Amino acid sequence: MTALEMFINRRDQFSRASHNFSVKNGAPRYEDLLTSTRVRERALFLPLRTPNELELQTRWFAGEFGKSFVSTSGDKIDIVQFGTWNREAGADFSDAAIRINSGEPVRGCIEIDLTDRNWETHGHATNPAFEGTVLHVFVEKGDREFFTRTKSNRNVPQVCIDPTVLPNAFSANVPLARPGRCQSPLKDLSEERVKSMLDAAAQFRLHKRLRESAASSTATVATRRSFRSWPRRSVTRKINCHSR
Repeated sequence: MTALEMFINRRDQFSRASHNFSVKNGAPRYEDLLTSTRVRERALFLPLRTPNELELQTRWFAGEFGKSFVSTSGDKIDIVQFGTWNREAGADFSDAAIRINSGEPVRGCIEIDLTDRNWETHGHATNPAFEGTVLHVFVEKGDREFFTRTKSNRNVPQVCIDPTVLPNAFSANVPLARPGRCQSPLKDLSEERVKSMLDAAAQFRLHKRLRESAASSTATVATRRSFRSWPRRSVTRKINCHSR
């Protein structure tokens, strides 16, 4: 073996040894760098964004999740009527109607939650306002089986929806009402008659709110007067007691 061949052989051995050493000790070194402020990793795939409850309600009401589902127990669920967006106590949508396994329409309320156990954590199971719920919709299902039950221990069908089926574009300009049961008797009325009826309904709601506001104000004033007069009466009684 010539001197040149010996030099090349020694060089190759040194290179292989150096390479193995760097590979062997690279992982701990990289781990140390990650814990420092010099190296940061970005996630290869960003986590999917879960819509908040208001967005879920809006997109559900717009029909973006569809109208036909399969419940967690395997039943076919068809939405006959999405109902009206409930602004009072109770489930998210009232006056809704669903069909279970192609049966007769079942009318009631629909509640939408982020997780199945929100039904319990939000107190719906013991709240009489949720007694009329006919469908419980949620995004995330827990590891343990959970049954949605009302205060009367009635079982409510569950549907788990997948936000990944939603289109990326989201519009908040969604109507608060859909054509419902009132559409049939009103469709043959003239435009003038419909406007008159809407004006009458608006006046009724306005007078109702005014009466409720007046009753609330009267009760508030009476309470304030009672509290204001209480120290005066108490002092008067003490003065009378001392004068005796």
